[in-house]
Amino acid sequence: IIYEVYKLVDRFSDSKEFIYLHENTNQGKTLGEIKKNNLILDFSRTIILIDKPNIKDVDRRKENIRKLFGTNHVFFIDEFGYE
Repeated sequence: IIYEVYKLVDRFSDSKEFIYLHENTNQGKTLGEIKKNNLILDFSRTIILIDKPNIKDVDRRKENIRKLFGTNHVFFIDEFGYE
């Protein structure tokens, strides 16, 4: 279980919650740990950042995380920086 959780608070808009998932983390156990410790308020609005894996189907990795965590906001770190 390797992750980091960040919360950014902005006076003009809602706060933003981020989860960074290390590429070698067990995603299911990580989700369980985050829920157990109540670290995220609303998973549907959470932005998840991941390392780009060395596999052919990188989009499948993102889709699996979207489904598991219940958010549409999954980005590779370099991709997030561009957006």
